[in-house]
Amino acid sequence: MRLLLAALLCVPCQDSGEMLRWMDGRVEHYGALSAKVWEFAEVGYKEVKSAGLLKDDLKAAGFRIEENIGGIPTAFSATWGAGKPVIGILGEYDALPGLSQAAVAEKKPREDGAPGHGCGHNLFGSASAFAAAAIKERLSATKREGNSSGPAKADDAAPSPLPGVTK
Repeated sequence: MRLLLAALLCVPCQDSGEMLRWMDGRVEHYGALSAKVWEFAEVGYKEVKSAGLLKDDLKAAGFRIEENIGGIPTAFSATWGAGKPVIGILGEYDALPGLSQAAVAEKKPREDGAPGHGCGHNLFGSASAFAAAAIKERLSATKREGNSSGPAKADDAAPSPLPGVTK
């Protein structure tokens, strides 16, 4: 994803190295966010800590946060910039029931029957926040107009809370 994102963001530029260095300098931060969401392991519509963590991070990065998207308390939109292009990124951070797993390569629940991230949404939510921040950085650094938006919905088993978006 790192190379693809850098390539997409740097199409008009001659050197994607600057963007890759910026991203490399933040890998540990976003890895730590992912690990925290993994530890929280909150099921859909109840991912209060996970949503709070991602909202706080995006707000600190300069994004405007709109909460309670579609009437879902843990769904939010983080927006930066104005004008076009408008770049939207969907992120999810819900765990699934019964998939508790220690951070090891073999099956080893952290707690039998508890929720966990066998779905990888701990990665999806954190990587989406990372992508939104990278787009913001590139648009800002090149003084280009654009709008980077990272909406997130609560649960992949439900209809999207975003108007006009269906699964």
